[in-house]
Amino acid sequence: MNIISKFFVVFFGISLAPVALAGGNERARRFNVSLNPLSLISGALSTGFEWRAADHLTMGPYLHYDASGSGDNQTSNIGLGFRTDYAFSGVFNDGWYVSPFISRYSFKGHNASTDTTNGANTTIASQYEYDALNIGAVAGYGWYWSSGFNLRLGAGLMHTTLSGDFSISDDSSSGANPIIGSNDSPASGLLPTGELIFAWAF
Repeated sequence: MNIISKFFVVFFGISLAPVALAGGNERARRFNVSLNPLSLISGALSTGFEWRAADHLTMGPYLHYDASGSGDNQTSNIGLGFRTDYAFSGVFNDGWYVSPFISRYSFKGHNASTDTTNGANTTIASQYEYDALNIGAVAGYGWYWSSGFNLRLGAGLMHTTLSGDFSISDDSSSGANPIIGSNDSPASGLLPTGELIFAWAF
């Protein structure tokens, strides 16, 4: 069991523990710790922390981390964001919500492969490093239980601005790692987004 799987087990063990039932809905909950189960399936960790700012409003940061590969083939994705949630039925109650957010992600990776065409052993290497700035909003519905466990499902739109570069090189006789292709042009656009969040309020 890897560290992310252990985190998942501990998270649900705490959220469903009998001691959490003691306060019921009478206890005013102030904080919410969240986890994206879809990220866990792919081996990534996406988690957040929110606090009650008003009767209908929570806000807080969230973090995404994903790294894979080894040796000459590695990728990583680190993101940090901030969101506010307006709950139409009040904080930590069943009902509809809308959540504007802003986030910044950093994508890095490199890999190498050997081309044996025509009997030559040429190493083809590629690498990339991008930053993505996302500004958007999601709307959805949340379900809350007396144990503190809650579930949110939502969809929305975000504007993404992508900047960075990638390059492809080889170690052929024409020189040491000549660049045979590259791109550093920024790009932006409107994209759909969604969320499935498991969380525990306390």
